[in-house]
Amino acid sequence: MTMRHRLKTGFTIIELIVVVSVIAILATLSAVAYSNVTRDARDASVLSDLDALDPIETQYSADNSTGGKAWYSGGGVDVDLNFTPSTGNVIDVVVTAKEYCIRGYNPGAAKNSIANAYLKDSSGSACNKLIPSAAAVAASPVTNTTQVTTFAGSVAGYIDGSSTAARFNWPWDVAFGASGNLFIADAENYRIRKITPAGVVSTFAGSGAGVDWTNGVGTAADFVYINCIGSDASGNIYVCDLGNKIRKITPEGVVSTLTSSAAGAGLDVDASGNLYVATGAAGSLIKKVTPDGTTTTFAGSTTGFADGLGTAAQFSSPKDVVVDPYGNVFVADDNNYRIRKITPAGNVTTIAGGTFGNSDGVGAAAQFDDIRSIAIDLSGNLYVTDRNRIRKITQAGAVTTIAGITTAGLVNGTGVGAQFSSLQGITFNAYGELYISDRANNLIRKMQ
Repeated sequence: MTMRHRLKTGFTIIELIVVVSVIAILATLSAVAYSNVTRDARDASVLSDLDALDPIETQYSADNSTGGKAWYSGGGVDVDLNFTPSTGNVIDVVVTAKEYCIRGYNPGAAKNSIANAYLKDSSGSACNKLIPSAAAVAASPVTNTTQVTTFAGSVAGYIDGSSTAARFNWPWDVAFGASGNLFIADAENYRIRKITPAGVVSTFAGSGAGVDWTNGVGTAADFVYINCIGSDASGNIYVCDLGNKIRKITPEGVVSTLTSSAAGAGLDVDASGNLYVATGAAGSLIKKVTPDGTTTTFAGSTTGFADGLGTAAQFSSPKDVVVDPYGNVFVADDNNYRIRKITPAGNVTTIAGGTFGNSDGVGAAAQFDDIRSIAIDLSGNLYVTDRNRIRKITQAGAVTTIAGITTAGLVNGTGVGAQFSSLQGITFNAYGELYISDRANNLIRKMQ
């Protein structure tokens, strides 16, 4: 039998190979073309959204004397400008050295990567054109020189006033409101304190009595013991109050009880207004609280350690949570000495850590001592307060110490030249600056 022997179909073997090869090439070209068309469509959609924002932002800046600095909430929803991006697009702000660019991107199917990102500055001009997925993260990091200063507070006490003239008593947690003011869970003053960007401290809510859960307006309300605080895009403040209660405070200072079914050690709010609450040792659960107060278990069951889906997972005294723009929830799992991740579908995995200690490293090679609170920057890096140090975790799980040492103290300085005493809450402002509650020093510290 020769190579020219014809198959029953009428083709030689060589002819058949040629035909199959041609079909494969055409299929590949078609797939690439389709991919390019899909990508180009997403790109065009993002550019269209950014173009539509130009006149809106200009008018907003003129009406509010913001000098072009109109800030956006994460997750693609902007309250101030009343602008909703096209389906799938996200609009936020990239901050570098107190300058900013509006960024639009469409993650597509890859929800954990930034694709098709474009940047525009306050005038509407392009900062950069198209930034590929890998470069998008690297090109827009939060600028952080790790210079630590004292922003507000002095010795323990209760005094409103400017900067270091003010006094706190065991400031437990910190969160920025939609207006750019910093709110403090001032635990042993039984009050919510407010600090303006200029450093002026005032009392936002709470009588200071600390005896019950009286609702009311401002200082007519009462708190028993506040140990966590968060905010939503509408300017509402949420706090964990002793007795399994989550209290809500409107921008006008009206205090109400949202739920009495969620013991809280830390909380954060997603773009839809849902709260995610780390319960600490009380059940070692991650609870979800809807805007109407409906409370369910999002992840976790009995105390222990297990990755898995929803209630198949286990935590041990989770102290805090933070939600990224994609709806992923990151957990400071204190007694497991780990940082955990929960997808919107409820799948729990481990990002870094695993044993008690103080070592930097990647993934399970890193060690944590006493994880208290967690924050996330615009590039997706995590920052945690770990007793007397601030640790940074990249998206690849690499853990480094960026400020503080294991020994408690009070020193302003750069990086490990600074000292803290019993760090607790940590949060970013719109400029990419970190604010930290230095609990045992009764100070609010700032890192930039």
